[in-house]
Amino acid sequence: MKTLLTFLTITTASLLSALPAQAGGFWGYVQYNVSCAPVYSHTVELGRECIYKCATDYCGRTYRYPVVVVTYADYYTDGSRTVYTRSARA
Repeated sequence: MKTLLTFLTITTASLLSALPAQAGGFWGYVQYNVSCAPVYSHTVELGRECIYKCATDYCGRTYRYPVVVVTYADYYTDGSRTVYTRSARA
């Protein structure tokens, strides 16, 4: 009797442990591998300034013109950031 009870317990435990592997996951949920790569979160404007650059016209005369320089920062989900600038003629 003890041998039969032990056999049924081991058989039941082995069948129940095999079910999640056959169904694709625990209780029918599929477990996906999540990569740890940082994901883009948002962009913040850090600063804006107007500078003057010099150029030469077709006659050889120099002149100044305004340029707006904007500094941005892209933030990511792991806390890192990337800083870059963009400039445009004002």
